[in-house]
Amino acid sequence: MKRPPFIAKLASSLAIFVSAAALAQTNFSPAILEKVDAWKACVEAAAKRYAASSEPSESVARLAVLSCKPDLRALGNQMNVENLSMALQNGFIESLEKGVFEKTAVQVIEQRIRK
Repeated sequence: MKRPPFIAKLASSLAIFVSAAALAQTNFSPAILEKVDAWKACVEAAAKRYAASSEPSESVARLAVLSCKPDLRALGNQMNVENLSMALQNGFIESLEKGVFEKTAVQVIEQRIRK
């Protein structure tokens, strides 16, 4: 039996929430947290630049995230330097990307409403 779309989305959201909560309990070094902050700042600045376009907010958020890949690579490199497992790196970065993407899409909508 196929699940209704809202059930599948709810299950997916719950999985992301649980994995994000588990990752939040991990103590990262100040160097890693600095790279996370730099990447988030890059995404936020890019989203502000692209928000004036007529593209949907999700497209603007995706473009902002993609335009900051070098900063995300720097985060991954720092995690490698600190010998964190690939599973932890991949899980953290995937969760971080999803969360920042969703937050950025909402911020774009809010920015457009304020104009």
